[in-house]
Amino acid sequence: MATASPDIYSLLESMPLSQIQFLLDKELAERDFSEFCRQAWHVVEPGRPLVWGWHLQAKCDHLQAVYNFSVPEDIDPAAPSQIGIQNLLINEPPRCSKSLFTAVMFPAWVWTRWLGARFLYVTYADDLAQRDALKTRQLIESDWYQARWPLKISEDQRAKSRYNLQGWDKRSKSWVDSGGFRVSTTILGIATGEGADFRVLDDPHNVKKALSDVERAQANTFIDLTLPTRVVDPEKSSTIICMQRLHQDDATGHVLDGETQWDHLCLPMEYEAKEGNRCRTALGFVDPRTTDGELLHPERWTRKAVDKAKGELRMSLGEFGVNSQFQQRPTPPGGGMFQPANIIMIPTWPPLHDLERIVRYWDKAGSEGTGAYTCGMLMAKRKSTQRTIILDCIRGQWGTDKRETIIQETAYQDIRRLNGNNRIYHVRLEQEPGSGGKDSAIYTVRETLKGINAAARVKGESKEVDWRPFATQVNLGGVEMIFDGWTPGSSVRSWNKELKQEMESAPFGKFKDQLDAGSGGFWFIWLAPTFGIIG
Repeated sequence: MATASPDIYSLLESMPLSQIQFLLDKELAERDFSEFCRQAWHVVEPGRPLVWGWHLQAKCDHLQAVYNFSVPEDIDPAAPSQIGIQNLLINEPPRCSKSLFTAVMFPAWVWTRWLGARFLYVTYADDLAQRDALKTRQLIESDWYQARWPLKISEDQRAKSRYNLQGWDKRSKSWVDSGGFRVSTTILGIATGEGADFRVLDDPHNVKKALSDVERAQANTFIDLTLPTRVVDPEKSSTIICMQRLHQDDATGHVLDGETQWDHLCLPMEYEAKEGNRCRTALGFVDPRTTDGELLHPERWTRKAVDKAKGELRMSLGEFGVNSQFQQRPTPPGGGMFQPANIIMIPTWPPLHDLERIVRYWDKAGSEGTGAYTCGMLMAKRKSTQRTIILDCIRGQWGTDKRETIIQETAYQDIRRLNGNNRIYHVRLEQEPGSGGKDSAIYTVRETLKGINAAARVKGESKEVDWRPFATQVNLGGVEMIFDGWTPGSSVRSWNKELKQEMESAPFGKFKDQLDAGSGGFWFIWLAPTFGIIG
């Protein structure tokens, strides 16, 4: 006959209220990550009051969903019945407790339920990696944590860059390795190592260096080539990226352009209905704001504080800094270096007698379906207005052979459009540095464009310097553009829209081919000698 269970009510009656409250708080903290954060706050941020906000709750809920996805069913049988997230991307402004929740408290909470969980934390700087690892270690070694969840960091492996966890074994009455650990490193600091259940990239880019193509490429290459191999179980290991936006091709832009599906929790400082930056996620979460300018966390980031911080960002990075780091949208509205709203749109082609110095300017690339674009922009000087006019633009990611065919066919089409008048038509192209770039330019001019007035121009050392004359005329209203007829919602590709988008993001955008072609065409029309030469 089975022994009767103890009467829970009798047990509760015999307990002091303080002990009942202690057990209830402990149970709530184990079940709910957001509750754990509220209770642990005084340990990780002593003397600083916690000002809760809906965005903090949203972060906690999404991080708990990542736990639900990765935790083994035998450890937490209830987790599979909850929504799980394998790949979580969090974008939010600086100073919104991103690292405290994601890199400090999240692993400490997971270990209350799953002591064998393995974490890999990666950031751009070693001091940041060690700072957060130390805070987590201090949290789990605190009196508050130990009174609730007694676990131990191994004496044999307790460095800030890596520490292993031990749990109390009742049978042997000793501390034994649990299998859980935390490794903290940098983008360039890890070559080989063990796999993790949770792989977390917390600020993979240095804010001051994110405009460097080389710096961004290092982080993106790590995501593509190194991170996929750092797993315990490819089907169950999860990935978290948390950062502020810094560039169109930063880690966020890179993964969103890839094939992997990400749940994107995007939390701009101010709501912008026009930009459509209200995020929706697999949890059913929707940004609750509805009014333009509504702040993310007004209880902590007041309007006065936000405006002051925006002013400081504008001083260092211009409007781009505000839109990327605060609004998580690294494209300044209305343009930064270029202001495409000042381009004068023309409904139809002007008559040929109103055009002179007609040129199709090419910026070449050679990758099929990926990488940089090849772009050819048809431009001219308009006699009646004395402005530059953009007549057409063609671009694509073509391999070398297809690219040369398209350059040739486009030239023939242009000449037919000019009523066969070959004398008023010119083709110019960028010549990349080095002997390979020169050989490619010579081949295009002498073979692909044989019989056509074609020449190459040696590429300048600085794109920004090359763009400046063209940008100045765009901003002053000195550039016209033929309207391509595109309407919002149309599936037809719009070269007007693509060109303006590239202008808006300059000089921080991912692609630069249209600006190179447009600046080259402008140079030919207004600044170049009558006859170009092979450089």
